[in-house]
Amino acid sequence: FFRALAVCHSVLADKPEPQERPYHLEYKAESPDEAALVAAARDVGFPFVGKQRDTIDIEVLGQPERFTHMKTLEFSGARKRMSVIVRASDGRLILYCKGADSVIYERLAKDVDPALKEKTTKDMDFFANGGLRTLCIGYRVLEEDEFLRWVQTYEDAQSAINN
Repeated sequence: FFRALAVCHSVLADKPEPQERPYHLEYKAESPDEAALVAAARDVGFPFVGKQRDTIDIEVLGQPERFTHMKTLEFSGARKRMSVIVRASDGRLILYCKGADSVIYERLAKDVDPALKEKTTKDMDFFANGGLRTLCIGYRVLEEDEFLRWVQTYEDAQSAINN
């Protein structure tokens, strides 16, 4: 869960001057929600450390982890979610996604425990009825050929839009 929060976002890491606050990371984000989610991951031991052109660096309980950034699908009102595809250091391709419960639930694996799904739905309804915003987080390990087919379809669609 917290690894997904540390990886799936559009936040920038900002390190203040070391003499002012050593070991502290602050985050700059387009929305306060994004910054709060990444800060929450940081505060429980999963800090987002930074992004380079094609890498995302986090720590997991003090141990560095580097992901190769493959693709980002930004949040949009139509998709109601944001997705990031990364390659982990062990070579696995992982899709991390966060978004509205309605769109995430549609995409859950068919073998999800129905009792857990029902309990989660009740909890989310409780929080939403209390005026709180709710968000679902998910991930999926992708097969290499599945990813390559998706990239081709995605790039064809992008090309059609741009032409």
